[in-house]
Amino acid sequence: MDKRKSVCFMTMASLGWQYEPLFTDLQRPDDDFSMLRTEIFPQPLSNPTISKNGLLRKYRFSISSPLCNHAAGCWPPAPKETPMYDDHVPDLPEDAPGEKVADSGPPPHPWFSIWFRPRATIRYILDVDDPRGIWMLPVIASLAVVFLPEKHLYELAEELDWPMTIGILGLASATAGVAGLYLTSWIGRITGSWLGGTATSSQLRQALAWSMVPQIWISPLAPLTLLLFGREWFEETKPMIEGSGVLSLAYGLLVMVQFVVGVWTVVINMKAIGEAHGFSAWKALLSSMIAAVLIIVTLVVAFFVLIFGVVFIRSLAA
Repeated sequence: MDKRKSVCFMTMASLGWQYEPLFTDLQRPDDDFSMLRTEIFPQPLSNPTISKNGLLRKYRFSISSPLCNHAAGCWPPAPKETPMYDDHVPDLPEDAPGEKVADSGPPPHPWFSIWFRPRATIRYILDVDDPRGIWMLPVIASLAVVFLPEKHLYELAEELDWPMTIGILGLASATAGVAGLYLTSWIGRITGSWLGGTATSSQLRQALAWSMVPQIWISPLAPLTLLLFGREWFEETKPMIEGSGVLSLAYGLLVMVQFVVGVWTVVINMKAIGEAHGFSAWKALLSSMIAAVLIIVTLVVAFFVLIFGVVFIRSLAA
């Protein structure tokens, strides 16, 4: 019998591999076993210093039989490769033309990051999705309305008193702020869906409420203006302010800060609505304009319906 076939058979058999169907033609005489075993495996297989893999690789290149080489390539079994990612995952839709993807980075702090990372901040808020206490933001932001430079507010305070006036106006503005938040989010969901938006009313409420944060930041300036300028803050002519360089400078700075923050709040508001709906800030502006037109038309229609109803009831009574 060919010695190479016998060696291959002995190797397979001693290592305990299950290749009997592949080696049925390798018949080895029993009297050759001792000679071959001593020649090829001088150390017992039970010796722990010789591993199966080591024996295999030691004799793999010395035996030219294709069958042995095939068996050598099968040990040890190749581990099953696990792909790092699934190649069959469908591609995500591309961003809208001109759309800026939300900024990456660590989770933003909404009270600070809303100023310069509005999209990333709103996306983080919507992912967390915790609308509890969201109504407090418009309440706090609307309190600054109490200190608007309107003459009729000062006249009302003179007729009553400042604590009562502030309390009445604060309650009214807070109620209007919360009601406006729910109304605009409901209408904004409808008008946004006409333009392809996907935001819910709850998501829009969160986006609109957090876009009021800049107004909350500057709200402490409102009572400060009252303390600095008093009645003249509400008057058209300001002789005391105009006669003092320091007061004129302070007045100009306060007016400029309020104007800049007001404009930037509108920009943040549009970006927040756009992020909630999944489209650009320009579409958010268009959606807001449509919503404003709907609200105005609804109020006008309601007013005329009310007037017509009153006239009709009086005509019946007459």
